[in-house]
This record gives sequence, structure tokens and C-alpha cells, in this order.
Amino acid sequence: MEALSFGPRTVLEIIREYMINFDKGYCYPSREQIRKKFLIHTGIEKSIRSIDYYTRKLEDLGYINRTRRNPVTENGKCKFKTTLYFITSKAMKHIYKTAAKLCRIAGKFFDKGYNRKKKEAKRYLPFDRDEERQSTYQDFVKFKESLKEVIER
Repeated sequence: MEALSFGPRTVLEIIREYMINFDKGYCYPSREQIRKKFLIHTGIEKSIRSIDYYTRKLEDLGYINRTRRNPVTENGKCKFKTTLYFITSKAMKHIYKTAAKLCRIAGKFFDKGYNRKKKEAKRYLPFDRDEERQSTYQDFVKFKESLKEVIER
């Protein structure tokens, strides 16, 4: 599996967010909407042409499928409407593997905090009370277990 560079990886994440928001297996954001979300996510302004390049690269690598909807009008002309985006299983595996890496990093982060004295633990875990730290760690463990189940499927 080829590693994704920053631009395509960010666009993949944006498309995934739209799919979650629509609660469907597809989404249809405009290129302008993706461009604006890219700016919000990264603070970097990209052109529509760059967004087109990133989506084309994702499609070429097999991470997404795009279907352009071009209905024919009454006078016989083709009118561009929207593009449907579908995330493939290859992309979902990539997303889950990335999340698993983050879990390993977070696990090390939590372990460092728990294996040290209280004073030093605050440096690693920015919580005021032990109860907050413990409940956050338990949430992390639940998330990690659910992620393992998804990856094993």
C-alpha cells in the first residue's frame, strides 16, 4: 500500500467526514466545499486545481471512486450537477491503520504518565485530577478495543 502524501490524505479525511455527516456510504461535496474544508483543517489555501489533482490521485490509487452526475436537459445538452464520492475498502483499511498507529502513540503517552510520579505525570497528561486521567484512559482503552475489532474484520 503506497503511503499517501499530505494533500491526498487530507482530502480523504475530508471526504470521510462528509460521509459521516451524511450518514451514508457516499457524499457529494463540491470541489469548493472540499477546498474550504482543506483550509479549515490545515490553514493552507489550495486552488480548485490542486483539489482536483488530489482527488484524481486518490482515485488512481484506489482509495476513492467518483461518479459524475451529468443529467441531460430537455434541449439535449449535458448539465454538470455534482460528483458522488465513495470511499473504498482500501481507504478504510488505511484510515484504521492510521488510527491504530495513533492508539499506539497515545498508549505510550498514557503509560509514561502512569509510570511516573504524580508531579511528572502532569507533564505528560494535562489533567488536574486523577479521576479525569483515569476516565480518559478508560475511554482510550475502549476505543482501542473497538478499533481492533474493526481491523480484524
